[in-house]
Amino acid sequence: MTAKREYKHIVFDIDGTLIDTEEAILQSLKDTVRDMLHKEIGKQELKFALGIPGSAALRKLGITDTEGAKDRWNGHLLKYKSRIRLFGGIPQLLENLKMNGCRLGIVTSKTRNEYTTDFAAPFALSGYFGTVICEEDAPRPKPYPDPLLTYLDTARIKAGDALYIGDTLYDCQCAQNAGLDFGLAAWGNAAAQGVPADYIFRRPVDVLLSLSGNSGSVSKNGIYDLLHSYNISYEVTEHKAVYNMAELTDVSFPYPESVAKNLFVCDDRKRNYYLITVKGDKRVDLKAFRRTYGTRPLGLAKEEDLKTVLGLTPGAVTPLGLLNDKGHKTQFFLDEDFLSPPSIIGVHPNENTATVWLKTEDLLRIITAHTGPVKIVPFH
Repeated sequence: MTAKREYKHIVFDIDGTLIDTEEAILQSLKDTVRDMLHKEIGKQELKFALGIPGSAALRKLGITDTEGAKDRWNGHLLKYKSRIRLFGGIPQLLENLKMNGCRLGIVTSKTRNEYTTDFAAPFALSGYFGTVICEEDAPRPKPYPDPLLTYLDTARIKAGDALYIGDTLYDCQCAQNAGLDFGLAAWGNAAAQGVPADYIFRRPVDVLLSLSGNSGSVSKNGIYDLLHSYNISYEVTEHKAVYNMAELTDVSFPYPESVAKNLFVCDDRKRNYYLITVKGDKRVDLKAFRRTYGTRPLGLAKEEDLKTVLGLTPGAVTPLGLLNDKGHKTQFFLDEDFLSPPSIIGVHPNENTATVWLKTEDLLRIITAHTGPVKIVPFH
């Protein structure tokens, strides 16, 4: 993975990245080959066509009348329109990136007409995108660098200012040839895991999590989107901003026995950081913690460390802030009592104006997936 950059533009491919078109494209191409070449070619053999202009794919198949074949292909594609859908989480991702100040663009092998009829019109997402580069806008198609170079020239930015996200080797090669970092949309093409990439995004929300260093903490809505992407059930209690446990006594909670108390501490040399999460009615003895786990002298981390390491503000300390710890500087210690029935935990969603309630095992699933092991220990 490349060192993190401050990207001004996030540029997306369309097919296999924003919308799931693989089945519709391959089946309609299979029908077209049958019409034009009078032979059957399996969909697996036709996968090379994903990510390059339709005319280029047809020429590779030995079809000389590419214009006539494209008309047939588009006709067949209409039969399979119902199989085309947005990938789950894409609208939320685009909205969060926009809210975080990212400029969004598209570089696609679709023609301008195909962009309008296949994407812009049916999915009503074109308003998110400023610069859109289609097949006819560049001299040569992917994997040549021309489409992305045209984007850079049109947007008046440098290669280092943009990240290109796509799902095929052609997308990767186009990015590499143009000098851009590349993010693999693995949610759209599980078979493309071997494609070299600076980032591998297994879910759309992973884009937001991986790039949150561009604009600070993952937002409250970003946390909710993450929970949705994991199919995690949760409840939310909205409340006034709170800065300590005492202020929570005025809030009516559905699971008061499951409220978490969170301490973000560091040693006296600021070399090691610890997030300690215990039941709300417990007291944490830092001297005893030091003796048990062999740390140097501990104290509460300063506000600037909280912001730098976890991307949080005072009052908002939460295990979900670990998603912002890209350097994995923090060791997480969780009170084992949260695993006892009802096994629910209430934590802030990176902001202190709400508490989100979820199963402890679901919280652990998210944290371990993004940050590594959790130490589940007793606190008395």
